[in-house]
Amino acid sequence: MDNEREMDKFSWSGLFFVTSCCFFLFSLALKILEGQFSRWLLIIGAATGILGLLSWGISMIDRQYVKKRKNNRFAS
Repeated sequence: MDNEREMDKFSWSGLFFVTSCCFFLFSLALKILEGQFSRWLLIIGAATGILGLLSWGISMIDRQYVKKRKNNRFAS
């Protein structure tokens, strides 16, 4: 049961945002060290950022749907 609670706290959008930030920071570090950005790190950072936004948006829509469904059930 405790394992089930820990899985509920896991956030895919958080994972994607942290991954995106890390890729952007590593690309910045390469810019400072080598003088040029890594194109692949920027592409992957942007892709994971977009996935994070999609995941966050879907979770917000899901929460609204569940909340609305609960309210309709009590109204009947």
